[in-house]
Amino acid sequence: MEFWELKGFKIKELRAVQPLSFRNQEFNELYQIPTFREYLILVKELSQKLGKTIGVYPEIKHPDFTNALDFMRDKSETIQNLVLKELEPFVDTFSPQTTYIQSFDVSILPDLVTREYQTLYLANER
Repeated sequence: MEFWELKGFKIKELRAVQPLSFRNQEFNELYQIPTFREYLILVKELSQKLGKTIGVYPEIKHPDFTNALDFMRDKSETIQNLVLKELEPFVDTFSPQTTYIQSFDVSILPDLVTREYQTLYLANER
């Protein structure tokens, strides 16, 4: 059996049909993995429909790992800044008061707090 890591796939590949013929094919193209932006759009629409504020809780996990990946280094960008950039157009829906950014790395949290986002640090217990 061959295993793949998620970091090696692009969104187009993740949305493709099940590539392994011996696996169940009936769900091909039925459900898609949403991008973060698509998720934010869905939650905004649902919030408006229900007339309720719905918060979001993005988890950055281990930003040093993600930021060290080739495609991130090529962009000279950080995962935490990308998350914040995705949230910016939705500030009317997802204010810093309704958004909790979670990380296992406490070193990124001060920057997020200075941008007024609430943060949650989860200790990485091994």
